[in-house]
Amino acid sequence: MKVIIILILIFLNSHYVFAQSTIDKMLLEIEKNNLVLAALKKKTEADKLGNRTGIYLSNPEFDFSYLVGNPSILGNRTDISLVQSFDFPTVYFHRKKIAGMNDMQADLAYQKQVKDVLHNARVICADIVYMNALCSEYTRQKLQATELAEIYRKKLEKGDGNQLDYNKAMMNLHTVEDVLEHLEIERTALLSELASMNGGQKVSLTDTVFSLQVLPSDFETWFSEIEKNIPELSILHQETEKSLMQEKLSKAIGLPKFSAGYKSEKVAGEQFQGVSVGITIPLWENKNNVKYSRAKSVALQDLSVSTKTALHDLLKSKFEKILSTQKLLTDCRQALNNYDNTGLLRKALDQGEISFITYLQELSIFNEIKIKLLETENELNTSTIELLRY
Repeated sequence: MKVIIILILIFLNSHYVFAQSTIDKMLLEIEKNNLVLAALKKKTEADKLGNRTGIYLSNPEFDFSYLVGNPSILGNRTDISLVQSFDFPTVYFHRKKIAGMNDMQADLAYQKQVKDVLHNARVICADIVYMNALCSEYTRQKLQATELAEIYRKKLEKGDGNQLDYNKAMMNLHTVEDVLEHLEIERTALLSELASMNGGQKVSLTDTVFSLQVLPSDFETWFSEIEKNIPELSILHQETEKSLMQEKLSKAIGLPKFSAGYKSEKVAGEQFQGVSVGITIPLWENKNNVKYSRAKSVALQDLSVSTKTALHDLLKSKFEKILSTQKLLTDCRQALNNYDNTGLLRKALDQGEISFITYLQELSIFNEIKIKLLETENELNTSTIELLRY
C-alpha cells in the first residue's frame, strides 16, 4: 500500500513539474519573440547612447577676422583666435557617473517591462489551464449526461420511461454542451492572445494543473529575499542614488569655469601672438541649484522608505490571504473526496429509490461544488502569480 501511495505521489509531482516546465519554456519563447519587448530593447540601447551625450568638453571656438584699414595707409588687420572652455574637472567625473546611473535606470526600466509582459503572459497561462480544467470537468459531465440521455431514450422506446424524464435528460445534456462550447471559445481566445504576445507564433497549452511555487511560512524572511528583485524599489533606489550624485554635480558646477587658447593679431607688418587664459566667476547663473538637488534627494529618500513600507504591508496582506486560502482549498478538496455521493446517487437512481429530477438536483449540487473549487483554485493561482511577480 505504501509503495502505491509513493508511486502516486511521484506521478503527481512529475506532472506538476512537467506542467510548470511547459509554461516556463513558453514564457522564455514569449520573452524572445514579443514585439513590444524587442522595440523596448532597441529604445533602451538608444537611451543608453543618449546618456553619453553632453558629458564631454564643449567644442573649441575658432575665430578669424580680416579687417581692411581706412585710410589704406593704416594697413589691413588679421585676427586669429582658438579658445577651449572647460568646467572644473570634477564636473566631468560626476557627469560620467550620472550617465552610468542613467544606463542602469534604463536597464531596470527594461527589466520591469519584461517582468510585466511575462507576468501578464503567466496570468493568461493560468486562465488557459483553468479553462482546460473546466473543459475536462464539463467533458466528464457531458459523457455522463449523454449516457443518461441514451438510457432514458431507450426506456421511452421500450415504454418503461416517460417523456418528461427524457426531456429533462436532453435538457441536461444540451446545457452541458452549451457550457462546454462557450468554454472552448474562451480557451481559443486566450490562446490567440498568448500567441499575439509570442510575436504571432502559435502556442499550445493543454495542462489542467497549474503548479506554483510553495510559499514559506514566514513572510519577513521571504520579503527580505525578494526585496532586491522588486523593480519599483530598485528603480527608486537608483533614482535616489542619482539624485545624490546630481547634488555633487551641482556643487561642482558652482565652481569656476576656465578657458585657455591661442590668439594672434597681425597689422601693418607687426604681429602679436600668444596664449590667453580666462575664468568664469559663478555668481548668479547656478543660484539655488544645490539647494534644489539636496531637497530632491531628501524627498526621494523619504519616498523610497514610504514606498517600501507600503509595498511591504500590501504584500504581507496578500501573503497571509494566500496561505489562508491554500489551507481552505486543501480542506475543501479533502471534504469533496470524502463525501462524494455520485456513486450512491447513481445506484439509488438505478434502483428506483430516487426520481430522475432528484438525481439531477443532487448531482448538480456536487458538480457546482467542483466548479466552485476550480474557480477558487484559479483565483488562488492568480493571486499567487501576482505576489510572485516580484
